Formats: sequence, structure tokens, C-alpha cells
Amino acid sequence: MCSRRRSRFSSSRLSAAIYPLARAQRGYGHVSAVAAFDSGNLLAVATALHERWPGKPIMIAGDDDHRLENNPGRAKAVEAAAAVNGLAVFPQLDAQQRERGLTDFNDLALENRPLAGQQLAEAVSRARTCQIENELERVREQSMEVGTRV
Repeated sequence: MCSRRRSRFSSSRLSAAIYPLARAQRGYGHVSAVAAFDSGNLLAVATALHERWPGKPIMIAGDDDHRLENNPGRAKAVEAAAAVNGLAVFPQLDAQQRERGLTDFNDLALENRPLAGQQLAEAVSRARTCQIENELERVREQSMEVGTRV
């Protein structure tokens, strides 16, 4: 399901929790990448990026801290994405990977780099698809407004 956005994911900013992950994501999604070294500063980093480049959407690749109470990595990524009308994405981990303690795309890449790359590329593709759908809806709404004014 796409949420309403009026920016372009074709040249988006991607915020990640750690530098190696940000470097990897840049290659997978062909987008700029920025590292927020801790989920505690993710909101500040996302907000600063949004203020600096207001026309660029932000996709946050968050940690799924499934072993920690209240899952702070997921909660902070979702909070930061919501604050900048961005998108939070998380690795799709199976039960065995979760049991071994994997929590983020970097962990997944260390275990299975092609799978991590595939998941990141799919996340960027979904974001771009949502952007296209949202832009088409915006154009339809504008067309209907013009039609009712005539």
C-alpha cells in the first residue's frame, strides 16, 4: 500500500543506521546514502536532510530490534520516516535469521549479500512505484478540480 507523497524517489536520500550499510544501500538502490550512527539520532538526521533537500524523499533502512523491548530500531525508523513524510524499510528476515540475531540489512548482507541487495533494490522499486501512483493520483485530482471550475 502506498502512502501519499509528492516527491520523487528516483533521486532519493536514504538514511541508514550504520556507515557500511549506507555504502551498500547506495549501490543497491542507486540513491544517495547517509548514515545515522544510532537510532537515537535518526529523527534529527532525517529532519536535517529533509530541511536541506525538501524536494527529495527519504527512505530509512531501519533495524528490526526484535529481541529488545519495544523494538527501538523499528520504532525510531518509523517515527523518523513519518516526521519527514518518508518511508521506513526493514529486512525480511526468516525465523532462523532472527534466531541467529540478525536485525538489519547489514547483518543480512554479511550472511547473504545477494539477498540483502535484492531486498534493498525491491524496497527502492516499491518506493518509486508508490511515487508514480501518488503523482498520477495528484494529476487526476487536479484534472477533476479544473473540470469542476469550468
